[in-house]
Amino acid sequence: MAIGVCAGTADIGTDRNRDLTPGFPVIVMGTTFVVQAVLKDVEVMVGAGDEVQLRHHRYDIEEWMRESGVAPGEPWGYANAGTVLSPQLGGTYLLFLESVGDGEYVPLSGQTFPTRSVFPIDGLP
Repeated sequence: MAIGVCAGTADIGTDRNRDLTPGFPVIVMGTTFVVQAVLKDVEVMVGAGDEVQLRHHRYDIEEWMRESGVAPGEPWGYANAGTVLSPQLGGTYLLFLESVGDGEYVPLSGQTFPTRSVFPIDGLP
């Protein structure tokens, strides 16, 4: 558990959310956080000023429409594919992350509901 400031987000590839059946097509994103404070660190030692890379997903609706045979402009229906993180550059977040090695982390709550692991804290008293 740490507090970090978002230093940037970039698309890093495509994949499928394997927590869902069938796997939903996703775009893999990498968000860099600069650690401000470590509240609990049980896996990998990081400290204030270190950078951590969070790997998370956003829906790939265009791919899902292609796979489903939905033509552009047609209603594509509703898919309960969980939530999506949208960290704001310079925003401060409370982070519950799991290390996957080499300085890369994933949300502790999984890719389907990552917003249960990354909480914006700007503006809180």
